[in-house]
Amino acid sequence: MPGCHINRVPGRRAACVLALLIWQCRPCGFAETGASVDKRVCARFVAARPRQPRLQSLVGRAAGAGDEVEGLLLEEKLGAGSFGTTWKATVSERCEVPDLSKGQKVALKLVKLEEGWTTLDKFERESSVLQRLRHPAVPSYYGSVVRDRPNGQDFGLVCNIVNGNTLEEELRTGRWVATVDNVKLLAETLLEVCVHLASFAPPIVHRDIKPQNILLEERFSRRKHDGCFPKRSIEYCLQSQNIAPDDISIVAHGWLFDGDDLTKRLAAEPVEVQKQMRWMAEKFRNVDLNVEARLRSGLQALGIPEARLRMYDHHSCHAAAAFFAWPARLTADCYDCCCVTLDGRGDYASGKIVKFQGKPTVLDVTSMFDSLGMLWAFVTAALGFKAFRHEGKLTGLAAHGDGSRTRRLFEKVMGLVEDGGLWRIRVFWQVEETQNFMLFLASLEGSAAERRDLRTFALYQELQQHHPKDVAAGLQTFTEDLLLDYLRLNNFVKRYICVAGGVFANVRLNLRLRQRFQDVTQVSVYPNMGDGGLCFGAAALAASDAGQQVSCPKGSVFLGPDFSTELGGILRPVSAFSGSEIINLEDFAEEVAAYLAKGKVVGLYEGAMEFGPRALGHRSLLASATDPAINSDLNARLGRTDYMPFAPMTLRSFAGQAYSDFPIEDLEAGRHMTMCYEATPELKKMCPAVVHVDNTVRPQVVDERDGLAYHVLVHYEAKTGMHSLINTSFNMHEDPIVCTPKDAMHAFEKGACDVLAAFPFLIWMPMSAGDSASSGYEERKRHLLGGLLMPGPAHPCVERANQDSRAKGTFCTLARDQDSLLPELRSDLYSVGATLLYAATGLEPGTLPQERLKVKFRQAFVGTVWEKQERWFLKLLEGLLEPAPEDRFSSAAEALSFLRQPTEASLSPLGPGPGQATSVVKSQVTLEPPRGSLITVDRRGEELRVLLPPARWESRVSLGSFGIAWTTFTAVWTAGVIAAGASFMALFSLPFWTAGAGMLKETFGPLLRGATELKIDGDRWTFGRVDGKVLEEGRTADLQCFVSTNGSTGGKDVVLEEGLVSVKVQEGLPEVEAQWLQALIEKHIERYK
Repeated sequence: MPGCHINRVPGRRAACVLALLIWQCRPCGFAETGASVDKRVCARFVAARPRQPRLQSLVGRAAGAGDEVEGLLLEEKLGAGSFGTTWKATVSERCEVPDLSKGQKVALKLVKLEEGWTTLDKFERESSVLQRLRHPAVPSYYGSVVRDRPNGQDFGLVCNIVNGNTLEEELRTGRWVATVDNVKLLAETLLEVCVHLASFAPPIVHRDIKPQNILLEERFSRRKHDGCFPKRSIEYCLQSQNIAPDDISIVAHGWLFDGDDLTKRLAAEPVEVQKQMRWMAEKFRNVDLNVEARLRSGLQALGIPEARLRMYDHHSCHAAAAFFAWPARLTADCYDCCCVTLDGRGDYASGKIVKFQGKPTVLDVTSMFDSLGMLWAFVTAALGFKAFRHEGKLTGLAAHGDGSRTRRLFEKVMGLVEDGGLWRIRVFWQVEETQNFMLFLASLEGSAAERRDLRTFALYQELQQHHPKDVAAGLQTFTEDLLLDYLRLNNFVKRYICVAGGVFANVRLNLRLRQRFQDVTQVSVYPNMGDGGLCFGAAALAASDAGQQVSCPKGSVFLGPDFSTELGGILRPVSAFSGSEIINLEDFAEEVAAYLAKGKVVGLYEGAMEFGPRALGHRSLLASATDPAINSDLNARLGRTDYMPFAPMTLRSFAGQAYSDFPIEDLEAGRHMTMCYEATPELKKMCPAVVHVDNTVRPQVVDERDGLAYHVLVHYEAKTGMHSLINTSFNMHEDPIVCTPKDAMHAFEKGACDVLAAFPFLIWMPMSAGDSASSGYEERKRHLLGGLLMPGPAHPCVERANQDSRAKGTFCTLARDQDSLLPELRSDLYSVGATLLYAATGLEPGTLPQERLKVKFRQAFVGTVWEKQERWFLKLLEGLLEPAPEDRFSSAAEALSFLRQPTEASLSPLGPGPGQATSVVKSQVTLEPPRGSLITVDRRGEELRVLLPPARWESRVSLGSFGIAWTTFTAVWTAGVIAAGASFMALFSLPFWTAGAGMLKETFGPLLRGATELKIDGDRWTFGRVDGKVLEEGRTADLQCFVSTNGSTGGKDVVLEEGLVSVKVQEGLPEVEAQWLQALIEKHIERYK
């Protein structure tokens, strides 16, 4: 069955969706599960079970196109497998499945019951598992359906439809190519899903990962700065506005793929330099031609005639976006307004000065050979960041440094030159190629053979002589002075200045622009200042050319996708056992504010997504700004760098008290987080977490127009007296801002926030910091297990043919169990490795030589890029393809951690090679415990409190039984020798009595102790019961944490040791909890030791 999808092809981004055939490691039956299947289906399940053990056919006549199953009209067969047949279906008005709307397309999987009622057990189990899965790469589960027929019943699972071809089909047709990026994305996405499945207790194993079950879906990219043709975005816009392709009269595009004549600029340079410039122009021109080809073919695929395409100059579109989105455009004097654009490049230019006096008038053009944006990209790469992505990090880093000694380095390569009556921005090109930094950036667009070595450029070598923070500071001050002098000397300074282009994402530059010139009343920064905002500028120019009035829509920053209608289907099942549903908006906002007042991080999800790079309350993470330590906690939680400041969200009524130079009369000021302001002493004292080291703040000022975020902040201010909160984007580092509700749930589960607030649903972690008594634990445990599965018998996902364990499968390992065929933990890792091998080479493990359980695949990679440059991939395969599970990666999390390491730091999971040092692969430690854990963590500054539930009696059965048997035998032997008159022999039993007492103490001590708490506060730590009795305490400086293996249970115990005193913090913890707790304590001790 085509149950899932993954990967990216050129021009498309594919996301991995696991196949629907997912099995429980230790299975469950319907009677043991509680609310595992829809209640309306439950009764019919029970009533339908026959007394005979086997039923040849329950369904009767096979379903066909045109049939209807409980309001679902079958349209097209998508695939069939041993378990059932999957159909594409349309929802009719008679459908009773919750959260489905008429006309919606879904996937309906009808089960085969020829195998008897064991198949129905599988159906119940699969339905139960699917209800719990919340991952962007897993199909959304809507519900179960059952239809009565004269000779039986039809049973089916309803999920969201996944459009696309299988990985096998894409490989066969050549539409998917095994590039390094594609393979790495495929591996990362599959492993992420395996980690998600393994986080459940008991874990879930996907039994059938293979190319035939991986679908490549065209969807919203979820890739930062994705330059692919936005097919899915366009389709969403058309569908959401009910517009057909034939209804479109003009398609406006913000790139001409041409530009101004370069002859004049080239003529100013020597012949040798001209050759370098032409080579650079050719590289960028080839990129533009490829983009243009994808644009035209993409429109053709959508059914839009090419004749409707209108292309406009890149920087004219930037200027138009800034001008037509300027809030005061209809009331201010437009003749006293100047539009300034600056970025890396576009249509052979890197900047323009434009005035809109009726029609746009270009006052000056800066060539792409003189790009200030390119200089920032080069320095970003030279400091070890990603060019064209991490330039914003340099702005945050600059405040920490001294640029007085480094700005001269930039003055040597760029400055102002008088030309034709204007002072123009110029890069000082040299005959020696290594002196021209822009050649490096152009080489990135060429082949691997043409790529230049960054280290050979003179500017790179000079920058390495200085600290990165001083380099960033020098570049910042140089940029500010260069732009301000350029505007001043050319008399481009007007009363109103509108700016756009990637360079103006630099909020510190925007502040200087506003402060420097006394004549400037307003600096308006277009919210989506990068190339993402070109679409609005192009549309505005097209409308203007057509003689139409151009107006910026109200609330123009919230123009993204809106998935409000899908919230219920995704979040209501989760809120039923780990959240709540609050219908009243004010009550909902007050509850969110209460969590924020307690120090929790809240993910705010509302309505349409923001159009632009800033999170402005619809896809935001909110947190208290009163503790400076929250910055470190958030950075660690999100994987961000610690010198990047967080921005505040402030009530407009308090903006004058918070920011010393805030224009209170300007109702649009500060709304879009595009401008810096100076912090007042009151703000610095009240909310130190949002004030940068240079005393600047980049706020979002909110009022009644900002919906839920405003109401939350009003209630927060009423509870705490604080008028500001931290507002940062709702995403993990390097991920795009969450778009769909599934994206939000995925980020929530990865630890981005403690509480997910998506009106009217409030989702929180199962445990709260306020619960400490053991009864509270048990109550919450019962509450949680109402939505989870309990253990029971299992179904096979793997089998081993004979005792020698020789691997015979292709995408599945072969294993043998004495009693029954059980799913093996980590068997999914073998399947992932087999899929990756097939994707990269077209080979299957079963066709390769195998010696002593080692799959010999390296010969297939001889002479390839994988052997020469990307050796990490071979090491990853080694850890995944070991037929013996005990020799593979210990978990999917370990494999994913290995994959995400820098290439040079990656070591084989099987051990270091010759001359290599041993390294330990550690996953990122989050504050929240693993999913399903009942451990509670509360960390504030130097204080760490870990609340542990009572020991599980199941973990003590083995040791307790042996201890009782041991003690009983010792007692019988002692009584026997005394009765025989050999009392002196009883002395030999003392060591046995001691051992038995130790085992009994080890067994019943943790059980009688109940819930316990570990508290590390500054230089002291205590460990005791929740009733306040201290069991052990000591100095933090002497505290060590390590994990010791308990062979009897296979679990791990976390041990705290001070001198010769050993304290068992928790015995019998599952391995994932023990490792996480160990890493958390070690990290905290390392931080404050």
